[in-house]
Amino acid sequence: MSELVAATVTKQHPVQRRFIAGGSRMTLSFMEQRPIAVPIKTRLGRLYFYLGQALEAVEEGERFRLRTREYWYRIQQGPGTH
Repeated sequence: MSELVAATVTKQHPVQRRFIAGGSRMTLSFMEQRPIAVPIKTRLGRLYFYLGQALEAVEEGERFRLRTREYWYRIQQGPGTH
């Protein structure tokens, strides 16, 4: 996912993962010390893009598959994530 986002949105702020709930779940988002919204250039001027994805590792036989539990994104006027 990081490669896709870097090619289409930004290379300055890679998507990073954080593990939660004992390691079987994780979230992906743009991160510095915490999740951030990243600036993007649009024909309307500078806007900020925030994204997050919650994943869970599901055991399938001897392998695991990542399942998306939820995802969210928004375009906003400022860099704040709330």
